[in-house]
Amino acid sequence: MSDYSVTLSTTEPNNYVGLIKLRQGDVASQSIQATITANGQLFKFDRLSVFFNAVLPNGNVIRDKVTKVDYVNSKLNYVVADSFLQEVAQVTAWFSFENDEKIIDSTKNFQYSVIAGWKECIPQGNYIYELSEIQREIEEIIGNKDFTSLISKIDSLSTELVYLNSKVDFLGQQKADKAEIDAKLDSITSGAPNGVFANIEALNTKYPNGATGIMLVTSDGHWYWWSSVSQKWEDGGFYQATTDNFKTRSATIASRYKLNINTQLGQIEFPNTGFVSVEDGYLQYTIDDQNKVPIKYTEDSFLFFDTIAKQFKVLKGISQALNSDLKLGWIFQTSQQFHLNAEYTIDGYEVSKGGIPFISRRGRLLSTNPIIIKRITKELVFPAKTVIRILSEDKFIDISNSVGGTKLDLSERNAHYIFFNASSNKIETYPDISGKGLNLLPLGYINFGANFACDLDANFIVDSYTPQAKFCDKVATIIGDSTVNGDNGKGSTSNSWSWVAYIKYLCGFNTVTNLGVNGSRVAVSENKTDSLVERYNQIKEQDFIGVLGGVNDFINNIPLGELLMPNSAFDTTTFYGAYQSIVEGIRKENPNAKLLLITPMKVNNARANSFLPNTIGKKQSDYVNAIKEIGEMYGVRVYDLYSNCGFSPFLESDSLYTADKLHPTELGYKLIADSICSEINMM
Repeated sequence: MSDYSVTLSTTEPNNYVGLIKLRQGDVASQSIQATITANGQLFKFDRLSVFFNAVLPNGNVIRDKVTKVDYVNSKLNYVVADSFLQEVAQVTAWFSFENDEKIIDSTKNFQYSVIAGWKECIPQGNYIYELSEIQREIEEIIGNKDFTSLISKIDSLSTELVYLNSKVDFLGQQKADKAEIDAKLDSITSGAPNGVFANIEALNTKYPNGATGIMLVTSDGHWYWWSSVSQKWEDGGFYQATTDNFKTRSATIASRYKLNINTQLGQIEFPNTGFVSVEDGYLQYTIDDQNKVPIKYTEDSFLFFDTIAKQFKVLKGISQALNSDLKLGWIFQTSQQFHLNAEYTIDGYEVSKGGIPFISRRGRLLSTNPIIIKRITKELVFPAKTVIRILSEDKFIDISNSVGGTKLDLSERNAHYIFFNASSNKIETYPDISGKGLNLLPLGYINFGANFACDLDANFIVDSYTPQAKFCDKVATIIGDSTVNGDNGKGSTSNSWSWVAYIKYLCGFNTVTNLGVNGSRVAVSENKTDSLVERYNQIKEQDFIGVLGGVNDFINNIPLGELLMPNSAFDTTTFYGAYQSIVEGIRKENPNAKLLLITPMKVNNARANSFLPNTIGKKQSDYVNAIKEIGEMYGVRVYDLYSNCGFSPFLESDSLYTADKLHPTELGYKLIADSICSEINMM
């Protein structure tokens, strides 16, 4: 049995694993024995399922569960399945660590090589050609002296090489020399070239004494093979005879995570983690981490991949491409239209292949004081000394300086579509929505006709009318821990960037009170007097109340207790008992208030891990489920921030949203504010 012992890291790029060669047909006899590290230390992945993943040359991703796992010593032993050996090629692979089908972490990529064995290229099963069919195809190939069809057939040919050699008598009767054919068949191990060269001189310089496999020369579009008889590189004709160069053929950027087109910086950005490769159905080029640099564009252009230099490049026209270039898509900067042969986002927003315009999204106009719509003079008035922001999904844009204290004249016509222009940072109006580019974000619609109509997503007043928002004259209080108080996980705390600060504008409340305290627990505990159950009696005569807590109870091993019937004598030193006391107490003092219970976000740091039990054997999900059960018992709405906050402390790529893997950053608070406020607005 062939065993390959390697060390793989979840944090360090370019794992050096040595040369791993796996032979086709050697079933259950080849294994990868891996020790997993993170930041130079053993990576702990207790209770997580482990999977072996690989990207085949055709772009398909396959995976298999690893059953031999040594959690104590952070070791894996995976016997490579036959499905990972489908084609003779270099394959990109990684191990992933998962919980309930959610990927918690993964190793950096490594490569292994599949070499030919007693059976080759069997992606679709063990199909065996009939003898007469083998004879007919070989005779046709030799008669024409054109091996192009052999190249296209060889990936699907599943007959053993011994079987082919037994038919060599057929070859001897043909025009071609038997020794030359044997040498050619020995040279070809798969239909894909083992190298690409600008001209035959470059090929001879690199391999003066020959090499295994076929080589592609882009100057003439031909493929070459090394003849052991003539001791030179022989011309095999056009590679993929339907085309004489690469630039007429499109390729795809395959990646584990999506690329991003940044229209503000004018560049195409690669994900920080995960594999990236360029594939055209025949060749695969893996992009190393050091080559994942942003691709700049400044005008209407085409994106190509240079197969010689192994680099991306942007050209003004297809005619500028070399024969060795693969076409990946186009970028029309002036009309803000994009098409990449890849999975990608535009400015961080999800889009389908081919891109979608900015017009398909809807924005919100946020202001601390109501915007005034004047029907008589047909004006939109933006108050001075007012914070005015645009919210589009999870992004805030402050336009106070450019818009505050100004008026938008709407007297030209009755019907107006209101847009935010991201290029000028201004509010603009148009008579329709057709033909608008990526820089325009729709905010709503106003019609000053006989039947006045307004659909503007904003805090506004029509003449002297009260604001449309249902919470405009309401007061709210949020009680909770540091996630309410505004701890940014970087040593600073401020109510001003907490998600609570945003609900005043997103929901239209008149006033919002923040009762967050860092480190506050739901239940009573020794040497502390700031638990939620000891502070909720401050909340009186409110229209809306939110409760967020529980992560500190999980971290500090507060006992769960048990769910009791309403109006029982609750033990407030337990999580169930304290939370039930809070709900009943708030309802008693605020009988007309809307109440929302919010589960805590996940944690993954030195203090705790959401998926691992604390010292009393409870996981964070046990505390989260307790909140859901209490909400169900009392008929109170529960928002599951644990599952829906929009980012994960288990992903390094999400460090922008959580610095210490417990508290949100300022940007993280903006993200969860939108999701929580969407829930509030549905109440």
